[in-house]
Amino acid sequence: MKIAVRAAASLALAALAALAACHRPDPTPPRAPAETAGSDAAAATDTATGAAAATDTDAATASETVPGTTDAADARRPPSAPPPSGLYTVTLSERSSSCPVGDAGAARSDNESSWVLVARSPDGAWSANLPMNTGGGAIAVDRHDLRLEVGHVERSAFQPDRTCAWEVSREMRVLEVSPTKVVVAVSAAYTDAVRCTLPRRPVSCARDVVLTYSLARPFCDPGCAAEMTRARDGGVDARCTCP
Repeated sequence: MKIAVRAAASLALAALAALAACHRPDPTPPRAPAETAGSDAAAATDTATGAAAATDTDAATASETVPGTTDAADARRPPSAPPPSGLYTVTLSERSSSCPVGDAGAARSDNESSWVLVARSPDGAWSANLPMNTGGGAIAVDRHDLRLEVGHVERSAFQPDRTCAWEVSREMRVLEVSPTKVVVAVSAAYTDAVRCTLPRRPVSCARDVVLTYSLARPFCDPGCAAEMTRARDGGVDARCTCP
């Protein structure tokens, strides 16, 4: 009888232990995979946003430090008010020369003046018909229509005397344009005067000069077209056509 009671008690204790084990609270479950992936994606997004912001900042800084070209473009733009047609004094400043001194007979006096006509080119720019001789004789012996833009360069080659092979080649660079002045650097080269009927000079040499044209008396207002006429005193004048 006692053995049966003990066996029953043991079975009862075992049942209570099993019941207690069934009601023990579970440990904290691990975070769901979906939540982990979402957090990682959010962190990646934040990192990418920060990198993009840094890139934008760097790009903005770079754009601020890149020098522009506005000044260079402005330097080449023709003046809004071109110098007028009129009489200009012409001075010559020699920078270098391989020509004999006696062969360089171009005018150097501030008192000598020549007429200059300023007109608008077909493309809207302004050009001037300038006396350009840097060799023997007067400065106005030959002329050239030169575009009035600072930095503009033109080249020409010609034979003043068709009876021989004497040739003059020039490079003209505009240094300054203002309402009262034009400054041009001229590099001229002269070939040998072969079989010329008249003596020619200079020959077989080169000359680098600066020509300065300063307004002495305007014919017309700036921007007006001028047509050359003879003045009553025998000099030159102009008939003006203004827009």
